[in-house]
Amino acid sequence: MTLEERLKKAREILEQPMIMGNPAGPIKAGSLQNHTVCGVTTGYTFQLNNLSYRGIWLSTFEDIRIAVDGKEVPQEYIVMELKGMKLPIRDLGGHSEMFWGAEDVCSLLVYQIGGLPAGKHRIAMDFVRRNDFGHTVGNGTDGYEEAQEFLNPLHIHGEEEMEVVGK
Repeated sequence: MTLEERLKKAREILEQPMIMGNPAGPIKAGSLQNHTVCGVTTGYTFQLNNLSYRGIWLSTFEDIRIAVDGKEVPQEYIVMELKGMKLPIRDLGGHSEMFWGAEDVCSLLVYQIGGLPAGKHRIAMDFVRRNDFGHTVGNGTDGYEEAQEFLNPLHIHGEEEMEVVGK
C-alpha cells in the first residue's frame, strides 16, 4: 500500500461521522441484528471494533463475557465469526494461527432460538487479553525483571444500547 493510499484511508476513517457511542469501544454501534438461516431465527449477532491499530492474534484473548439486558450469556452459545470461520470463544486461546487484522470484519454470534425481540437492547461486553508484543517469557530475564506485560492482561469493558435491525 502506498503512502498516498494510506493517507486516503486514514482520511476516510477520520471523516466518518460518529453514529453513537464510543468509537473506541469494543462493540460496533448499530450492528446488532437477528441471525436467520433458511427462514429460522437462530440467534443474534453484532460486530466488534478492533482496538488495535495493528490487529490482534486471537490466541491473546483470555476471556470474553457478554451480557444482554443485564443477563449474562453462557459462553458455549457464543462464536466469533472472522474471515469466514466460526470459532467458539472458549477456544480462542488455541488459535495462534488466526490474526484479526485492523480492517477485518469480526462479529460475535450468539445462538438463541428466536433471536432478540424487536426494540432496544443493552449489550455489555468484558474481555481480557494479553499483550502480544514485548518481552517473551522464557527468553532471558536480564533487564526484564520488572516486566509486567504478561502478568497483567488488559481488561476492557464496553456497553452499547442498540436496536435490533432486520427482525
